[in-house]
Amino acid sequence: MKKSVSGNLSMILSVALFSFIAVSCVDENYDMNKLETDAVILRGAALPVGDLNHVKISDFLHLDEDQDVMIRPDDNGDFAITFDGTKPISTDVTVPSFNISFKEGGAEERKLVLRMPSAIAGMEVGTLLNLMPEYNQPLSYEDITGKKATLNKSLVVEDDCYLPHFISGLKEVGLEAEVKYVFSLNILDKNSQSLTSYGGAMYIEEGFTIDFPDYFTSVKNDDIDGYEIVTVGDNRNVVRFKKDVKVQANKSVTFDILITKAEIPSEFVVDGTPDSEGKSRKMIQIDVNDPKNKILIEGDVYVKLNEFVKVPSVVEMNMALSFNSLDVKSAVVSLNVEETVPDQTLKVPEVPELLTRQGVVIDLYDPMMIFQISNPTPLDINISSHLHAYQNGVEITDMYLGENGENVPFTVPREFNGQLAFSRRGEGDVIAIPKLADLFRTIPDQVRISDIGITTSDNFIEIIPGQSLKCSLDYSFYAPLAFGPDLYMALDYDIADLKLALDGIMLESAVLTFDAVSTLPLALSVDAALLDKDGNVTTGTVVNIDGSILPGSIETPTSSPIQIKLTSSDSSLKLDGLRLMFEATCPEAFVGKTLNESQGLAIKNVKLQLPDGVFVDLDELMEE
Repeated sequence: MKKSVSGNLSMILSVALFSFIAVSCVDENYDMNKLETDAVILRGAALPVGDLNHVKISDFLHLDEDQDVMIRPDDNGDFAITFDGTKPISTDVTVPSFNISFKEGGAEERKLVLRMPSAIAGMEVGTLLNLMPEYNQPLSYEDITGKKATLNKSLVVEDDCYLPHFISGLKEVGLEAEVKYVFSLNILDKNSQSLTSYGGAMYIEEGFTIDFPDYFTSVKNDDIDGYEIVTVGDNRNVVRFKKDVKVQANKSVTFDILITKAEIPSEFVVDGTPDSEGKSRKMIQIDVNDPKNKILIEGDVYVKLNEFVKVPSVVEMNMALSFNSLDVKSAVVSLNVEETVPDQTLKVPEVPELLTRQGVVIDLYDPMMIFQISNPTPLDINISSHLHAYQNGVEITDMYLGENGENVPFTVPREFNGQLAFSRRGEGDVIAIPKLADLFRTIPDQVRISDIGITTSDNFIEIIPGQSLKCSLDYSFYAPLAFGPDLYMALDYDIADLKLALDGIMLESAVLTFDAVSTLPLALSVDAALLDKDGNVTTGTVVNIDGSILPGSIETPTSSPIQIKLTSSDSSLKLDGLRLMFEATCPEAFVGKTLNESQGLAIKNVKLQLPDGVFVDLDELMEE
């Protein structure tokens, strides 16, 4: 960092010397040969040199607008270390289609049979009724057998029904499963031959019920008004006949019921064998002996004998059940997604050299790692990762990206689209990782994120087969140049081209004084070295510093007096240039104050004091 101060010490000294000679030579009779040929002038003088322009912090940082570095001021002028990740971290899980295939337990058809006494079988009905008028009453199943028409049909899984491996629990499925009950009539004679010429019908009596398991939700899927689906006592999804339903020999009756939902009892979901990839999976298993898993049919049927032409030997009512697969349209599940994402490695952009010098400690007050997250799924996502920093191939720090730096995943809420941030201090909604500051304590040249795991929480969500569950996150680092109490940083500041020409002048010592006006939130100790005309540090001069620079702010700048005493062993002191070397620390009262591009340092009231004066050879001056 170079600046110049305009001043011409030789001109000042020449004026002073001319005044000395003029005063000494007023008396023309004075013998010049008796004068001392060596003279000391300006002893104790303080010569004004000038001021320096305000030097901004960006000049100290050596930032070039065209240079690709990771320190830039934001819209408010506050400086920050910032860089982005190389590519988004993402996972994508597609829910495959699956179904649960059920069937009724036992026979596919059930029969309700009325057998007529053999003595009257085949008799003309009119003749029978004339002989035995009591047969004119409806003949029910119970009248003949003494038993009600009660049939139990168990619900059975068709085959081993495995769930996709990432489904750990199943609570509910949305369905469009049709259940058809077909009631048909068969009339047999004494020879068990099926007849249609006998005519007749069988009636399903009002109150006849078909009781589905309570975990089903059923609705009517036809326009038949002879039945309803109601709750009876503690049982729901009960199909109940509201009136007697007539089933004729030549005309079957079909009831079409739609199962729209099944609430899966937890005991149905059991451990199954691993899949072809060795991943554990669940399966559906139903205990067919448990009454709650049976389709219960109860009720009465009857015939009116006077509706027949001849008395049949057997009247059979067939009940055929058609129960198709429960094709899953949606499901309420808990997922067991465990995805591993490849490591992320990124090269850290260039930083100013002063931040990477040996011994520098960049104790950043509150650096942040920011995730821009898209999780449109209805599922909380857990993300774990391990952060490493390297300098010249050597790992300098590592930490886990979890609250307080623990190896615990952080959670991305469901249906979340926004930022999730970690910082050293964790203020507000930011997750605290105190060790995050160590990442920048020695600026790394490479950052790697490893052990990236994405898992799902165990909360239940509704999914649709074929649905894609995808979440992704981009990450970036943002570290304001605000410091903690352990900061140590070295800054150089060159005052070149002083133009204090000293040719022909023997100067043994000088004291350079100035006021350092600071708006930086840093305390600066000061050291100095003389520079030659080429800007190189010279030797042979002892430099002693008195004073240090107090921290300040734009609103309240500080002014600190600095004294630099220069002593030359051979009276050949030169003042072509000066290098001021500052060591910056951050006092407790100024921790967390961000460096701003408007902040800086000004050197004012620069004066050159000559405590021992200047040695002048008068003979040489006279000869000139």
